[in-house]
Amino acid sequence: MRLAWNKSRVTVIGVMVVVALAVPVKPTSVRSQTSSVRLAMVNVPDEVVRPLLPEFQKQTGRSAEIVYTGNDPFAVAREGKADLVISHYGHEGVQPFVTGGFGLWPHPVFANVYALIGPPADPAHVRGLTDALEAFRRILGTKSTFIVDDLAGAKYIENILWSNAGLLPAGEWYLDLKVAGPEAVQAAAQRGAYTLFGLRRF
Repeated sequence: MRLAWNKSRVTVIGVMVVVALAVPVKPTSVRSQTSSVRLAMVNVPDEVVRPLLPEFQKQTGRSAEIVYTGNDPFAVAREGKADLVISHYGHEGVQPFVTGGFGLWPHPVFANVYALIGPPADPAHVRGLTDALEAFRRILGTKSTFIVDDLAGAKYIENILWSNAGLLPAGEWYLDLKVAGPEAVQAAAQRGAYTLFGLRRF
C-alpha cells in the first residue's frame, strides 16, 4: 500500500532506530552437543529471520529453528526450550534474565526505524530532539494529541518509550482509534496529532 498524505498537514518530526538484541542462553553440557539452535523471539517478524536460517546453517553447519514468537521469550529460555532469544532493546525481560544467570549479555543484531510523525506547527516542540523519551515527555506535558498506531510492532515500541520515560499516557489527548500504519498517519494528519510510524525495512 502506498502512503499518501497532505504534507501541509503532517511532517516527519524525528527518526529513531530501535535495536533488536540477541541474548545467548548459557549453554548446558547436553544442549551444547546438539546441532540445532532454537530461537525464541519477541515481536520480530518471521519474514525477517526465517530467510536467514539457511545461510546460518551454511556458515556454521548448525540448523536453526524458530520455537517461539510472543511476548515472553525469556520464560521459554528459562525452561531450557530455547538457545537464543531475540528481543527489542528495552524489553523488561532482558536484565533479569542475564543477571539471574540464565543468559549472556546481549548483542545487537537488527534495527527497526520509526519516525515520529506530527503536525508542521509542532505544538510539543519536539522537532530536532535526539532523545525519543524527551519527545514523549513533551507530548504528554503539552497534552498534544497523540494517535496510537495499532500495528503490533509500533504499539510495542510506543509502550517501551512511555514506560522508559516514566509516563502513563491517558486523557482526551491520547487517542487509540484502532487504526494502523498509513491509516494512523492519516488520522494524525486530520487531527493535527503525533504518531509513530514504522519505516519500510530495506
